[in-house]
Amino acid sequence: MGIDITLHLPSNQKGSGQPALALENDGYYWFLHQLFSSLAEHTGRYIDLYGETSFRLHELAHLDRFLFEARALVSEQPKQWQVNCGTQTHPVKKEILESVTQKQFKVILDQLENIVNKARESKGVITFEGD
Repeated sequence: MGIDITLHLPSNQKGSGQPALALENDGYYWFLHQLFSSLAEHTGRYIDLYGETSFRLHELAHLDRFLFEARALVSEQPKQWQVNCGTQTHPVKKEILESVTQKQFKVILDQLENIVNKARESKGVITFEGD
């Protein structure tokens, strides 16, 4: 399960509709989850593993702010750290932790920033679609 992030270009432009980035149900998604929740409070649009939402040209500033906050939060972490991805309840209750790195976060956030910039330049729409 994950989230496909797709840039939809206006009909007169080529290259639209293919997922440009995927976030998986892993430590990277769950570390960003707090920021997705904050984004939803400000926009009414929740990026999650099950739903679908989109951002149009006039809403891209919200994603710019998300990226700024995500980069700041990641920069406060060590080069590698553990993220709680949930709780296993059976057969034994335990926290599910996954290791994440600043380096991979930079790759993910850079890719998302490129999608936002392309959407702005082309007047496109970005969709976030959960599985």
